[in-house]
Amino acid sequence: MAYRPREVAEMVGMPESGIRNLIRRGTLRAVRLDGRWLIPAAAIEDKLGVQLDASIAVDAPPSCRWPRVVECRTA
Repeated sequence: MAYRPREVAEMVGMPESGIRNLIRRGTLRAVRLDGRWLIPAAAIEDKLGVQLDASIAVDAPPSCRWPRVVECRTA
């Protein structure tokens, strides 16, 4: 699974420009596909400390699906 810089910025609570700066400096691993940057889930977990859980994409209601982090809770 991979995410766009905008999605990662929302996950970690920082501006998209900050994520793009991390990519530009080589601090955050990303690949360019069809002109868009994609950041692997493993890179997000390793470098930004955000724990992602693939089971959320299948088991959770739509309000908690990707790109959400493990802390997403439902009532």
